[in-house]
Amino acid sequence: MRTACVGLEHSRALLLASGVSGRTAQALEQLLEQNQTAVTVDPTVSGALLATRVLLTTLRRQPGRLVLLRGEMPHPILQKLEEAVAAIDPTRPLQIVRDWPNERAIRVHVGADGAGLRALPEGFGGHLVRDRQIRLPAPATVHPLGAIFTAALAAGEVFKEVAAVLPARRRGHRHLRFCPVSLSARPGVLDTTLRLDLDLVLFGTGAVGTGAALILSESDGEGRIGLVDEQRYAPENRGTYSLGGQLDVIEAPWKVDVAKRALEAQYTVTTFPTSVDTFVTDVDRGSAIWPRMVLCALDSREARHRAQDLWPDVLIDGATGDTALGLHVARAGEGPCVRCFLPVLDQDGPSVLERLASITGLPISSLIHGDELLPDEEVDRLPPAQRALLEPHRGTLKCGLAQAFGLTSAPNEAGYRPSIPFVSLQAACLMVGRLIALRLGVKSLPNFVQYDALIGPDRATQEVRPQDQECYCAARAAVIAQVR
Repeated sequence: MRTACVGLEHSRALLLASGVSGRTAQALEQLLEQNQTAVTVDPTVSGALLATRVLLTTLRRQPGRLVLLRGEMPHPILQKLEEAVAAIDPTRPLQIVRDWPNERAIRVHVGADGAGLRALPEGFGGHLVRDRQIRLPAPATVHPLGAIFTAALAAGEVFKEVAAVLPARRRGHRHLRFCPVSLSARPGVLDTTLRLDLDLVLFGTGAVGTGAALILSESDGEGRIGLVDEQRYAPENRGTYSLGGQLDVIEAPWKVDVAKRALEAQYTVTTFPTSVDTFVTDVDRGSAIWPRMVLCALDSREARHRAQDLWPDVLIDGATGDTALGLHVARAGEGPCVRCFLPVLDQDGPSVLERLASITGLPISSLIHGDELLPDEEVDRLPPAQRALLEPHRGTLKCGLAQAFGLTSAPNEAGYRPSIPFVSLQAACLMVGRLIALRLGVKSLPNFVQYDALIGPDRATQEVRPQDQECYCAARAAVIAQVR
């Protein structure tokens, strides 16, 4: 019998899993609790130990049993992995064994060669491999972002298996490779010998924000980071965030303090346990320093718009909802602002459904059923141009189309909170990946990225969205430039 606390902690993951598997939340919880995931690791591979730790801790935020095969790993490393898992949930400890558990266990190997699903970090990204015929060399260098991104991808694959996600809502990967910096299938081509010199503010230390803090804390860096969030850590956060555990559930610290704890060894961290609106007002009054770089990990359109009111040099916005995740990049004077990406729609004009029907060619009578999957037959009946437009969205929920085509705000605009940590952690990887891309001077990257975590980043929508000439940022461009 589960306790009320456990039910609250995992309710969002169960809600998500129920929607993509066709099972009831109660049946899914039983299925997840009975699951056993067995992990092996090659500790000689660069980034493998960090990827293993993040994989185990990410999986521990969900129901189920975790087993680690000790192999040749020294006892101190095993102990650290055991402690990291126990800090999240001491009632579900990591089992360390010498031999494979039962055959029904899901097998994940972190390294170049092993049984089951292989997860291999490389550069700023990594590989997922199921085909035993594919041989991968151990990478020369791995950035912490690559290790953490690979762990998030692997956690998503485990979820698809355990929750028995419907075939229409998932895609299997013979060999998935991706880099969240270059947004390409070449994770090892960029120079990873990068030391981040940061001076930024992170708005929101929730699911996406703690993921960003985790990545930055593991990366080689220095500088100043401001953290803004008005909420305290709550029991349900343990099941969805990338930082925090049992002690934080008990003590309920400010969320900014949970993130600070991870970051302060390298960076000068200032916490602001207050709202976005209050922080922006303080900047206007001169009582807080104006940030030139903003990472935005907020839940609502209104809060994102308020963050944009700072008009920083760069605002990198990460978004999640259901299993979708995305990225918006707003650069001062060089294209769309956050309001362009996430507009307040004119209530007197065409409705979202009418505009979506015009763009996609799908009838409103079909689009109103947002909780249904977009079937192949509806796409196949469309003219070639609209069929090509909808090709990446086959088998996804219709309710995600409006956001995909920029007709609504963030995926979680209706008050929906990120439901499962591997989704929000991948969104955080896109955010930090863009931050690194700016530092490296990577050119010709899109300012809008979106994909479904159950489908994969290699099918991401990548676009260069234009500035809305009727938006405030265009109409008041001269005033904004003068204020800046």
